Amino acid sequence: DVADLEVLEAAAEGFAIPLDAEVLDVLDHRTPWTGCGFAGQAACIAARNPVDNALARAEKRRLVWPGRRGTEGREMAGPLEGVRVVELTSVVLGPWACQILADMGADVVKIEAPAGDSNRQLGAFRHPGMAALYLTCNRNKRSIVLDVKQPEAKQAVLDLVKNADVFVHNNRPQVMTKLGLDYEALRAVNPRIIYCGSYGYARKGPYGAKGALDDSIQSISGIAMLNKLVLGEPRYLPTVVADKTTAITVVYGVLAALYHRERTGQGQEIEVPMFETMVSFVMAEHLWGMTFEPPL
Repeated sequence: DVADLEVLEAAAEGFAIPLDAEVLDVLDHRTPWTGCGFAGQAACIAARNPVDNALARAEKRRLVWPGRRGTEGREMAGPLEGVRVVELTSVVLGPWACQILADMGADVVKIEAPAGDSNRQLGAFRHPGMAALYLTCNRNKRSIVLDVKQPEAKQAVLDLVKNADVFVHNNRPQVMTKLGLDYEALRAVNPRIIYCGSYGYARKGPYGAKGALDDSIQSISGIAMLNKLVLGEPRYLPTVVADKTTAITVVYGVLAALYHRERTGQGQEIEVPMFETMVSFVMAEHLWGMTFEPPL
C-alpha cells in the first residue's frame, strides 16, 4: 500500500506529527516512487518515525488563515492556498522562510538529506529527531528524504518541480549547478517555476563562492560592531537576526514573483544573498553622511 506523507505540524506544547512514509506520492496522487531505505541506496526515500506510529497516521490538515473570515463569517483558507513550494533547505534561513509560506496556506514539501536537517538534533527535544529549533522552523510542511547526489533522487526532485510553483534552496550556487538542480535545469521541466536561491553572498560578487552563517554575516555586515557603541566591544546579537531578516526577504521576493507570474505567466529566478540583505538593513540609518557625493 502507498503510505501517505503526514503533515509535520508542531502543536502548542512543542509536539509534532512525524513523518512515517516509505514512498512519495505528492505529485498528483497517481504515481508513487518505491522507497529504498537509507544506507547506500540510490533514491533514498525512507521512513522516519521518531514518535509513536499511531500519531503518524493523523489526517492531513490544511491550516486556516488565523483571524480571517469571509463575508459569511466562515474561516478562510490561507492566501497561498493552491501554491506548491518545494524546498531544499536546512538550519534556519530557508526553513523559516518556507514555514511562513506554509503558514499562509502553501503546500510545502521539504526535501531532507538521509541524515535529516541538522536542526533535528539541535537543542531541547522530547522525541529524538524532533528538537525544538527544528519544530519552530518547520511546521505545516510535509517532508521527504532524498539523497539528491544520486541520479534517481535528482529525477524525483525534477518530477516534484514539474507540478510546483516555487522552489527554494539555501545552498551555494556552485553546489546546485554540480547537482544539476540550478535554475536552468528546473526551468527546463517547468518554465513557470519561481526559483529562489538564498546565498551567503551575491553570486557575482567577490565572495560569491563562499558559504556563510548568521554570526559571520553579523560580523561582516557591521551588526556586531554596532554593539560596541553601547557595550564597549563588538558583540553578536543573541538571536539569528541575519538568518531571519534574510528569510523575510525571501518571503516577500517569492510573493512578488508569484504576483508577477499571475500577471505575465512568466517564472523567474530570485537571488537573496545574506550579506547584501543585511548591509541594506544596517545602512538604512547608518550610512548617514556617506549617502551623499561628496560625503557630508
